Amino acid sequence: MPKKSKIDRKLYNLYKYFGVIAAVLMGGICVLTLAQIFGRMLGIVVPSADDFATFCLSTSSYLALAYVFARNEHIRVTIGIRSMSPRVRRFFEAVSLIVGIGLTGFATWHMTIMVLETYQYKEMTLGLIAIPKWIPQISLPVGMLLLAVAMVHQLVNLIFKGQVMDDNVPSE
Repeated sequence: MPKKSKIDRKLYNLYKYFGVIAAVLMGGICVLTLAQIFGRMLGIVVPSADDFATFCLSTSSYLALAYVFARNEHIRVTIGIRSMSPRVRRFFEAVSLIVGIGLTGFATWHMTIMVLETYQYKEMTLGLIAIPKWIPQISLPVGMLLLAVAMVHQLVNLIFKGQVMDDNVPSE
């Protein structure tokens, strides 16, 4: 594996940081579910546990996107590209990254607008514990923006270093 530059290491650490946050939130879902189970057994209602578990799930899903992408752990159809010559493979990977960056940027833009409108209109969540809706929604554009950064990072590595996704998985 090629030596990683300082910016590569910093970006991989950023992706890893958000991956750890996503893992902690997945643990939060477990804690909330257990609290509901034991709460029912003891006759205690855990207010808005379902809502908070849902927030944890959506937040962890979006914040983990860049980490999963950078680790090459996402679902990917590799049967076709593995049979291509290195030059053709790099071309197809570059095209797919450019398309992905465009789609991710588009989604990031519109999710940001959605969060800003939710904040502007002071929308609140439904449930026993109402919180401003923008708080759980903020992870959507943040996660998508980080995914776009990871895609641009991979595109730069592909163009300037010739590294395809399989070559570019960071070591722990």
